[in-house]
Amino acid sequence: MYIRYSEDKIKQKDLSEVIDQIYYLDPDVKKVERKSGYLIIHYEGIHEKVFLKQLEAVLNDRERTIKKVRLADNLIHPIVKKEVSQKVNKEVIFRLHECIKKMLDEISRKFKGSPARFSTLMDSELMERSKYAYHFPQNIYRIAEIRHQKERLDEYRINMEKGHKVEDLFEVNSHFLRPCLCYFAYDERKDQSFDRDLEVIYSYGSCYRHEHDKKISAHRSRDFTMYEIIYLGSKEKVENLRKDIIQEVWELFNRIGLRGYIETANDPFFIKNDRNRIAFQRAAEMKYELIFSPNEDLSFSIGSFNLVGEVLTQSFGIKGKQGENVSSGCTAFGVDRWVEAILYTFGDNLENWPTYLRERIGDEK
Repeated sequence: MYIRYSEDKIKQKDLSEVIDQIYYLDPDVKKVERKSGYLIIHYEGIHEKVFLKQLEAVLNDRERTIKKVRLADNLIHPIVKKEVSQKVNKEVIFRLHECIKKMLDEISRKFKGSPARFSTLMDSELMERSKYAYHFPQNIYRIAEIRHQKERLDEYRINMEKGHKVEDLFEVNSHFLRPCLCYFAYDERKDQSFDRDLEVIYSYGSCYRHEHDKKISAHRSRDFTMYEIIYLGSKEKVENLRKDIIQEVWELFNRIGLRGYIETANDPFFIKNDRNRIAFQRAAEMKYELIFSPNEDLSFSIGSFNLVGEVLTQSFGIKGKQGENVSSGCTAFGVDRWVEAILYTFGDNLENWPTYLRERIGDEK
């Protein structure tokens, strides 16, 4: 069935947030779109009454709305509109990944960051301490395995040979695929005394999130490459470092020749009791996002600059030398999205790229 709802009657003013919430009401929500002043919801499930009740609750939920604040933009640059080829040179993609990592490494080292490499697997204790699964259950991937037992392994092989189902032979274990990198840095310092004014760690690697089917796109996938800069210290040092990193990244964004802006943002809280955090994050400017916006029809985040305060350091038992609280922050980049933004803007023919970018990717040969 199709449901039309006038946008004027929706209590929440941030319709992008509303659309995200609707998708997570039921897996049988096939499409949600805005059209001619209406929100159109396509639902193919059998629990229509339950769904309609949940939908009404979302649409009529009047929440405190804090307008996003724009920190910087370069939208005076020419609009870019083009179709991206599906046959992009794979070597160019690989070299771009390496080039972007190198440029971000330079920023990290400028602030005396130390490189770190973390496990792809996240155990349940770390997941619990981080509270990630609690706040973002829609994103997690938990790992299942076949028990190391001869009878079970033989049964699996026999069922596979006969074309029978094998799902019941898998058992959920105590590990998750990591949704991000930063929690491992806290875990390595858990229950320790922090004796520095400021510590900076940076890491790079694959991460995994259970994105909704309808949100998968060229710039959003379930496995992706993240680059993160994590910083711990006094409140003043952490806030100043975030400000400096924003400036460095914005200069890099402009040197490359990308079009977009930086504005306040929030994490995707969907649980009702968590949604007041959205207003807090925006009002306190705890989170900024760097948005690639080549034209009025396309925009997506390629980086975020986050102040975490004392939430994670307290959860991981990290204290200062005199027992004082420690602040922290994290700046995260979706490397695949930087690649997508560059290819959308300039294509995969290096001759059409700006001089700065040609010179930088030339270093990767």
